[in-house]
Formats: sequence, structure tokens, C-alpha cells
Amino acid sequence: MEEPTILGFERELPIEKIEPITDLNVRTIGVHKGLEQLAASIKQLGVLQPVSVIQKDGTYELFVGQRRYLASLQAGRKTIPAIVYAPMNKINARIRSMSENIQRRALDPEDTGEVCYELYRREKNLSRVAELLGVSIPTVTKYLGYRTLPDWLKQIVLERGITVTKAVTFWNFAQHDETKVRALVERLPSMTKPEIDRLLIFFEASPEEDADLLVEKAKKQRVLRRVIIHLPPRYALGLSNAAVAKDAEPEDIARHAVMDWLEENGYV
Repeated sequence: MEEPTILGFERELPIEKIEPITDLNVRTIGVHKGLEQLAASIKQLGVLQPVSVIQKDGTYELFVGQRRYLASLQAGRKTIPAIVYAPMNKINARIRSMSENIQRRALDPEDTGEVCYELYRREKNLSRVAELLGVSIPTVTKYLGYRTLPDWLKQIVLERGITVTKAVTFWNFAQHDETKVRALVERLPSMTKPEIDRLLIFFEASPEEDADLLVEKAKKQRVLRRVIIHLPPRYALGLSNAAVAKDAEPEDIARHAVMDWLEENGYV
């Protein structure tokens, strides 16, 4: 992606000369949610982060910062700090909007999934999508997976009943068996976080096992055998780097590495 030209940093622009362009801004869900609180904060503290606009014939097209713009209007501001860009094509403007919103985790999972899908459909390469958005490949994969979830499971995610990562993990382990996933997810409110973590471990190992039995095992087995591995500094650093690159916990990477080795060598 060609870097667009910046014409000015944090210039105070008249709000009346700014026009929000909806097809350039990737946020479509929750735009007006919490605007009153944001407007109150802007009245007290001002706009702490500038919006991004494209200069066009004496006016400006807004492509990053839609909520800050709307809240500033509501707060009665006459100007707003902005980064001003030279004219750029629609694709580059949308990519910059996508990147900022995803890195700030400001998007609804549905919007994030659509962002990743739109770029993947254009680039046909996960690494390229991750590079453009400034996120890890597992993050892109996770949100592409979110798009395949049934609506009822997405709703549970939106209600904070389950994280995107766990919802996609359950869905993938069940090979999109909706009945199996529903049977497991319905039991999650009565389970502790360690029990849910154990449930995922057991489910990954035996995806065909009955849901009731998996939950029973996860609740009953309070302690999994714990093995402490002391790694030389070089390998400890490598594990940390892998965790960052894979957007995963170091323990999960180490656990999967050991499990894969045991399977490959015929010990399980």
C-alpha cells in the first residue's frame, strides 16, 4: 500500500467544513452507542486524539474518527483536531480506517470480520492482510472464523457471554456441528474459567465425545498433570517471540508442541 501524503498534523479544522463519508469508514455497528458519555468527556477534556480527513476542494472528507466527530458536534464544538491527508483512493482510505479501528479494538467483532474478509478477498494472502492492518495472522484468522459462526453464537459473543477466541475455537473443534456447540456453550455460565479452559482441552482431544461427559470431566478433574520445563535463555526468548507472533499464550504453544511430538513419535 502506497503511503498517503500528510498535509498537516493536528490542525484545528472547522467542523462545518468536515463531511463524514460512510463508505470510507469501516465502523457500521455501535456508531451512536455511548456518544453522550464521549460528548461529556470532550466537553471537559477536549478531543484527545485527532480525526483523519482527506482534503478536497476547500472541504474535508472524514474517514477515521466518526464517533469523535459526532460527539464533538453534540458537545457544541466549532473545531476539531485533525490529521489532514492529500487525496487518496477509496481502498487506501478504507485500509487506514480498518487499521486504526482494529488496533484500537474499537470495532464490533462483526465489523472486524468484514474488514478482514474484504481485505483477504482482495489480497488472497493472510500475511498481507495482517501486514496491512498491523495485527498478527492469528488475529486475522480468528475474525475470518467469526464470520462463519451462527447468529445465536455471535449474539452470545456480543453479550460478553464468551470471547471471540473461545467461540471460534468451540466452533472449529466441533467442525461446525451446531448442536454440539450449543450443548457446550449453554453450560458455560455454570463453569469457572479454569473449568472452561479444561473443557477446551478435552474437547480438542476428543471432539466426538458427548457434551455432558466433556463438561463432567472438565468439572471433576481439578488438577491436570503439571510439568515445569526449564528452557535455556535462547529457547525461552524464542517461545516469547512465538507467542507474540501467534497472538497466543506461551503455555498453549508449549503444550501443543509437546502433544504434537508425542503423537508424531507414537507415544499416544
